[in-house]
Amino acid sequence: MNRSFHLVSLGCPKNLVDSEVVYGLLEEGSWQGVDQPEEAAVLLINTCGFIQPAVEESIEEILQLAAYKSSDPDKKLVVIGCLVQRYREKLEAELEEVDLFVGTEGVVQMATLLDSLIGGKQAESLIIADPFLMTSALPRRRSTPFFRAWLKITEGCDNRCSYCLIPSIRGRLRSRSEADLVEEAGALAAGGVRELSLVAQDLTAYGTDLYGERRLESLVTR
Repeated sequence: MNRSFHLVSLGCPKNLVDSEVVYGLLEEGSWQGVDQPEEAAVLLINTCGFIQPAVEESIEEILQLAAYKSSDPDKKLVVIGCLVQRYREKLEAELEEVDLFVGTEGVVQMATLLDSLIGGKQAESLIIADPFLMTSALPRRRSTPFFRAWLKITEGCDNRCSYCLIPSIRGRLRSRSEADLVEEAGALAAGGVRELSLVAQDLTAYGTDLYGERRLESLVTR
């Protein structure tokens, strides 16, 4: 059975970290990433749905990948990420070319879901999973230069600004523990990383949910 995939990642650095984790989990599950979409059994796109231009870019990329499927019906097309989390059933109804939609919280399930999909056992075409927070234990295939990496320290946001969709897409603020982040930072440094960029939806709110106070200064010091 062909267990190859081609992954396109759109949007912000936080989304890119999700894509790197998806890539790592798939490799751990005996899947092989390929650079050319025509060589892949599964076409996978991690989308952005935050602002209208990002939505339009995501739809355009989905349709471009769907063209490969039209010439090879055995291929599977999987759309994941913010666009799915935001539009859900609407996407499912309008993009019949897509075999599986997975929301932002389904990252950790991707290897299992793709196994079921190519095995003809995936009954649901839309997966909106429970809230998920990555840890340093998850495999991750970095896509940045060897000396630079992103470190995602939180997920979601509690601010509920009237102009912003982040809480409805990414959920409430969830901070990773200092110990877990220090462990991942150490592993990245051991792998050659010298420039570490901390990213989050609300960076300076780090720790308020977990420790009851802002802990960004403490984290950076450690």
